[in-house]
Amino acid sequence: MFEISIQKAWEQRLKDFGLGRMALFICFFNAFLFFIGGFYFQKFNLYILLPLPVSFAFYAYRQKIIEKGHAFILIMNAVFMNVAISYNYYMIGELDRMAGVLQRYDEVMWKFDLWVFKAPPALLIENVFQVTKIYSTFFYDSIIICYLLYYALPYLGGILYYLQLPKHLKYRVGRFCSNIVIYYSINYTLYFTIPVSGPQYYIRELFVNDLPFSWVGQWLYDLIKAGQLTYIDCFPSGHVGATFLVTFWLYKINHQQRFLVTLILIGVIFATIALRYHYVLDVLVSIPLAIFSYYISGWFYPAPVDVISLRRGAHER
Repeated sequence: MFEISIQKAWEQRLKDFGLGRMALFICFFNAFLFFIGGFYFQKFNLYILLPLPVSFAFYAYRQKIIEKGHAFILIMNAVFMNVAISYNYYMIGELDRMAGVLQRYDEVMWKFDLWVFKAPPALLIENVFQVTKIYSTFFYDSIIICYLLYYALPYLGGILYYLQLPKHLKYRVGRFCSNIVIYYSINYTLYFTIPVSGPQYYIRELFVNDLPFSWVGQWLYDLIKAGQLTYIDCFPSGHVGATFLVTFWLYKINHQQRFLVTLILIGVIFATIALRYHYVLDVLVSIPLAIFSYYISGWFYPAPVDVISLRRGAHER
């Protein structure tokens, strides 16, 4: 009986905006993480399986969720996105701790930076602003704000797309939400297969100067640092990849906020490097990964994305 509910949810993706498919995907991904920990690190962590009962609860109450309307279904999408983003981010850190700290690949990333720039890129940016100190605090405060805005963008992107769609096409937001879940799952898989801690830890002795924040910027910087519970979260940069993905979507649907989010994307790219969080390769790899996840989402949740054609009067495909 329960298998029939899962099959129905998979087939009737338009009714629940793909939540059934997303729930099944998360079940498989977290089961994968669970068995990786058990067979590779000889330790099983049952907390990794917590998203499974959440998904099963969705299947049990799926019809009631659908009956509550489109807005409630979107909220449920946000719940599953949060499992994929926040909860599994912490679980990836748990895999690292279970292994007794995975072997790091910082040296490879660091050598690439040296080969291209002959010095840490963060120090090059810092040296530029030592010459023009009047702008340094403004620059560093601005990029730390952009770095923080990243945390809201996946949810904001879904809301913007949902609001732009006419009522009979609201289901299309399911592809955006599925894309976010798929992107982070791929990203997190790379975190524990190619663990990297970042310049702030690997070459910390080279950073002798404090970053020139105002008291507000320093408070935000400390807030981010206090919330970092995972230390293998650099390759590729989730900040750049996810921000690029949301920006990419806003251009695809011709949303009026695409230019503002482009500015945030530029700020995030600078922040990942200038704040000593990432190497250049972390940033470079994140962009094609985001594009790849976009096309995978089209297979996982088939739905047209071309909102421009709708504005011109084209019919739903």
